[in-house]
Amino acid sequence: MTDHTADPVIVSDPNIDVNALPIGEFTLWWDEPGELLHIYFGGSGVEACNPTPVEVVSDGDEIEMRFDLPAGNDETTCSGDLHPYLYEAVFAEPFEVTGAVNAHLVSTDGGDERTVSIDPEPFAPEPWPEY
Repeated sequence: MTDHTADPVIVSDPNIDVNALPIGEFTLWWDEPGELLHIYFGGSGVEACNPTPVEVVSDGDEIEMRFDLPAGNDETTCSGDLHPYLYEAVFAEPFEVTGAVNAHLVSTDGGDERTVSIDPEPFAPEPWPEY
């Protein structure tokens, strides 16, 4: 499954309403189907305590996202505060998306795997309210 590749990059100011998305779950959505994919999850405010998406590949029908698990450093104290993490992955060669796509999330150590479905329609959560 290596026809289309993208490297996830963290978005430093996610400007999304965390309350609009499920807590503790990966949420993936297209900004531009087949070209720009967003990957969201909420976790500890300490980045070392959260999984890190490292590679996204697709054969045009399915997507596989590989991620590194937290290092497990005993000296790292994970905080209980919720922090939004938003990554975007731009595919080097865009491809046509005609329906829902299954995305397989696989840890690089082979220990964790889950599948989520991505709707073909672009979606963007509401931004944080202005104060």
